[in-house]
Amino acid sequence: MRLLQRWRRGVVVLVLSLGLTSGCGESPTAPGSTVVYVALGASDAVGIGAQPLSEGYVNVIFRQVEGKSSRAKLENFGIAGALIDEIVALELPRAIDARPRIVTLWTGSNDVIRGATVDAFAASLDGLLSDLQSRTSATVFVADLADLTKAPMFRNAPDPDVTADRVAAFNARIESVAAARGAVLVRLSAMPIDDSIFAGDGFHPNNAGHRRIADLFWAQIEPRLAGS
Repeated sequence: MRLLQRWRRGVVVLVLSLGLTSGCGESPTAPGSTVVYVALGASDAVGIGAQPLSEGYVNVIFRQVEGKSSRAKLENFGIAGALIDEIVALELPRAIDARPRIVTLWTGSNDVIRGATVDAFAASLDGLLSDLQSRTSATVFVADLADLTKAPMFRNAPDPDVTADRVAAFNARIESVAAARGAVLVRLSAMPIDDSIFAGDGFHPNNAGHRRIADLFWAQIEPRLAGS
């Protein structure tokens, strides 16, 4: 836990809008339409752990979106260190204003680590997805949590808040809330985990880890984008 606290103090908490706008390739969408992709989340959405940050999973996904759409725009509202309530307060309003067609959301790891209750987390997630459902026309892709206990940081310095049971409880609620709100679940819980996918801090994904995350998101996004 001390390692995480030292890392959090060294991170710029508000890292917003790694946005890119460009277009290429043949489009399955109506001529002239723009596919707006909004990313919500914490440090992983920012790209922390990747070298350079543009190799983070959000930007990897966006490059794939560009390959399917004649016009595409990325709005990355990720905030390093964000808990779900910070995503609701600081990222969600900007996401709604962006009028997205695709939204990715990966949240919960920081809440697990900080000792949040699963009920409080689930209530905030439900409110967030409810607003996206009612106030945008986006397809929302929500990731569950990889097994944090396998990260080198927590293998080397176990944390009483970071247990397999807590991760499983959070994942169960992520799955049920996503289903209730019509979001698409991305099962990062099924992602193979080994030391080769972690950055030097033993917590964030490195380039290989970000690519693995992007691949799991894209497996759900691509058929829905191509079929629209």
